[in-house]
Amino acid sequence: MKLSVVVTLCLLALSARAQLVESTVDVAPQFRSVIDTGHKVMLPSGYTMSVYWAGKLQRPRFMAIRPGGRLFVADMNASSVWALIDTNNDGVADSIYAATPQVDTAHSIAFFNDALYVAEPGRVRKFRDVNGDGYYEAEDPFITGIGDTGYYNHFTRTILFDRINSALYVSVGASCNACREGDPERATILRFNLDGTGRRVYASGLRNAIGLALQTNRSSGPPQATLWATNADRDALGADDPPEIITQVQDGGFYGWPFAYGDHKWDDFQATTEYQAMQPLTPLDSLRVSQMQVGTVQIHAHSTPMAIMFYRDENGNYPYALVAIHGSSQGGRKVAVGYKVVKLWYDDSIAEGWRVDDFLTGFLTDSVNYKYWGRPCGLAEDTAGNVYLSSDQGIPVIYRISKLPSGVSHHVPAMEASISFYPNPASEKLIVSFANISGPVTVDLLDPLGRVVQTIFNDQANAENRFELSTSDLSRGVYAIRLLSLRGEVIKKVVVLK
Repeated sequence: MKLSVVVTLCLLALSARAQLVESTVDVAPQFRSVIDTGHKVMLPSGYTMSVYWAGKLQRPRFMAIRPGGRLFVADMNASSVWALIDTNNDGVADSIYAATPQVDTAHSIAFFNDALYVAEPGRVRKFRDVNGDGYYEAEDPFITGIGDTGYYNHFTRTILFDRINSALYVSVGASCNACREGDPERATILRFNLDGTGRRVYASGLRNAIGLALQTNRSSGPPQATLWATNADRDALGADDPPEIITQVQDGGFYGWPFAYGDHKWDDFQATTEYQAMQPLTPLDSLRVSQMQVGTVQIHAHSTPMAIMFYRDENGNYPYALVAIHGSSQGGRKVAVGYKVVKLWYDDSIAEGWRVDDFLTGFLTDSVNYKYWGRPCGLAEDTAGNVYLSSDQGIPVIYRISKLPSGVSHHVPAMEASISFYPNPASEKLIVSFANISGPVTVDLLDPLGRVVQTIFNDQANAENRFELSTSDLSRGVYAIRLLSLRGEVIKKVVVLK
């Protein structure tokens, strides 16, 4: 096999808006039996991601931080709510324990007035820690009777306490993909008083409002809170329809399901038997669609937005949100989308106002064959501004996203580092050398789809600053060599195998 080299030297392309740069996920030694080192993500310059906890988790979903800083996570497949303890405050959890009696398929948790609330498919449970040992052993009656059956049952329940408006919100997904619901509380967000009384439908027409969050404003006047939701919409209308929405939620608002989506666009009622079964349409259906609320932001169909979390600024305001995008499945579309975290922010320079940019990518390694090592799910923020992200599939892990100390950056100018490889042409192996780069160093060989086909990692760069990559088993085509160091230098060169 002969190699010829296209001598193009460049930094990995950066988004002009998000300014994402490549970063290696930091994995503490105690977690390396669960998650390999060398996983790479794209983050804004000035941020880093590390493993906060790995091991014992089965399907970690939404999280909450107890006053005092301890992180709790609902593990949907383990019948548990776990508490994670970082004893020495080094950003890595040291131990884990079950914080409540056994729970059933819990998806969301919340702390309110010293109690821990757990959302199960058919109820919300309230637990108290009587003796202050961190285990919530006592249970009080709270909310029951939430519908939790159906042929296409959306059973996850999300809870959110709103102190400003004295409200508790509970999202209840549809019992089907598309149908005329018999239960008026399905495909809705319910509102309760903070004590669990005053039950009513707050908003409807939301097939599966998985994430709930409050955008609050404390800059002037009395504090205000606006409810937001992420909504995973229906299937069987094509790979690109309907768009998912991330939206402000109005009291009494109807958001289109099961009849329409987007900007008042009607379903194709001939698409499948379930859509056909909703006919004939009635004047009341037409009236509801004419009055439906259009989602604030539309994102790619089937990408499945999960948790949404408004992020504090130094003034105590929440100018933008982070949204975990779980990712599509092969049943929805052939080519995968999602598997990332996006930033939702208000841009007064555009007519639409709100816009979405990538914040964290890299979990999806092969969109054609649906290869991934993580699926973003839950989000939480501590008082120091660190963000915790749960991945419930691929590798079940809790990650910690932090800002680097002032003056430290992922990104250095291209001229400070260099990479070359030889011989040219070559046959059985490729020698990669580099200069002005500090170790540890990772060298990847990527195929045309961006998949890593070979990786060499060294804890310290060797004296010659060179690695050997085998090419004898590779097919012909265009490949890329990517080098990443501890300081964050990311350099690519293109290799053509003939």
